[in-house]
Amino acid sequence: MTKKQKAELIAQLKEIAVKNGFTLDRWGHYQKQCGNEYFRLKFMKVNVRFEVKRSGEKWFNIKSSRL
Repeated sequence: MTKKQKAELIAQLKEIAVKNGFTLDRWGHYQKQCGNEYFRLKFMKVNVRFEVKRSGEKWFNIKSSRL
């Protein structure tokens, strides 16, 4: 995958996240609250993580995928 293709893929994933109700937090991650659970998409240099946090707990990695 070229740098341009990678940038386009990341832009498409972020667009899909926003369309599904995720909002950008102050650290640049996409979050969504469903009941007492928070979901987060964390985009990093070489991968993206999908995490969940229940009230009073730490973030738990559900799925991590290399870009």
